Amino acid sequence: MSENLSTLLRSTEPTVLTTGWGRTEGPLWHAEGSVTFVDLAGSRLLRWDPNGQVTVVREQTGEGNGCALIGIVKTPEVVRSLAFGGPDFCTLYLTPGGSLATLEVTTPGIGAWRA
Repeated sequence: MSENLSTLLRSTEPTVLTTGWGRTEGPLWHAEGSVTFVDLAGSRLLRWDPNGQVTVVREQTGEGNGCALIGIVKTPEVVRSLAFGGPDFCTLYLTPGGSLATLEVTTPGIGAWRA
């Protein structure tokens, strides 16, 4: 598996930027180099900066899952994962709780790598 990934990744070993949080989800990179992410167990939105400092952006998020620049899509359950697909990669597949759902988007996402 890692042999196939070498064509996509510069390294197959991740670099840990920060640790010790509950269950983390939804990283979102910002142009200035910071990354916001969610600590589900702590019910907080966090921001990591390129100097390695982590600050709390928001508390009491109700275990909010993921970060968004443009808005919030309400789902009946917490979305645990997502992927773009479809012939034009304008279908966003979501896994909220125990189900599979889709949203159609106007801008194509990045799809699966094809061998």
